[in-house]
Amino acid sequence: MNELITQEWYQSLIDDCHAIVTEAVHNSRWELIVGYHALGKRIVTDEEYQRHSHGNGKLCKALAEDIGQSERTVYYAVQFYEKFPNPELWPFDKNMSWTKIVALLPDGRWTEARTFKQRLSSFETSLTNILNKYPDNRDEIVAAIWRVIG
Repeated sequence: MNELITQEWYQSLIDDCHAIVTEAVHNSRWELIVGYHALGKRIVTDEEYQRHSHGNGKLCKALAEDIGQSERTVYYAVQFYEKFPNPELWPFDKNMSWTKIVALLPDGRWTEARTFKQRLSSFETSLTNILNKYPDNRDEIVAAIWRVIG
């Protein structure tokens, strides 16, 4: 196996595979942004929805449920379209993600806080798993973490 790693054709294969995956992930993130913009546009430009939606959070909630999305996602899609109606004038490039766009919206702080809490919870779970896996090294692991987060 080590012989393969040093061969030029194998390195070329690795590089090409990395590039394919990177491009696919990049494209999927961008298409999600474009899709949520289209969703927001469809909702915002619907005259009947606008006529019935003022002060009626139940309509947004019902629509979200009926299309299989969260209420917050539908709300953010509408906010996104309202804040950035023309894709040609978007102040960001294709390296943007939906999470970063949501952070630019008026309620983006809620998402940032939730994301932080999710990451913290994930970290706590990982730490618990590590400590359970290496119970004899518990003090060393905890000391190392405290040195990092100081």
